[in-house]
Amino acid sequence: MTYFFDTSALIKRYHTEQGTDSVDRIFDNPCNSIVICSISLAEVMSALNRIKNRGELTPNELEIALSTFYSDCQKAKIGIIDVKRMHIISCHNLIFSYNISSSDAIILACVLAIQRFNPTFVCADTQSNLIRAAQSVRLSVLNPLNSTE
Repeated sequence: MTYFFDTSALIKRYHTEQGTDSVDRIFDNPCNSIVICSISLAEVMSALNRIKNRGELTPNELEIALSTFYSDCQKAKIGIIDVKRMHIISCHNLIFSYNISSSDAIILACVLAIQRFNPTFVCADTQSNLIRAAQSVRLSVLNPLNSTE
């Protein structure tokens, strides 16, 4: 099965929090393919740094989390879709139709680009309209905060 991860869900792989068990089950199944958008590379770094700044990770734990993330990306545990011009152009309709941020629109455009693989969109972003937007474009959505996957 193919799972396309938004950063809100992906971060749970590298920082233990609510939803980590669901994310780990997806990652630990060797039959699953994990895919992210290239923008998530910077978003994971930023999210982990914010977690460190809140005092929830030590600098050493941050380095370990980042190292694990980089390793997952380099060893092809995570496939990365590079953002292309076509993704940016398709953001126009997504932003105005679903009232989502530019980065959310880019991520949604990337997952829509691989729709032929019937991906499940894994997202834990309850603060934005991203889950609603993904459901509106008929993606299968899994929120690890509510899942036993």
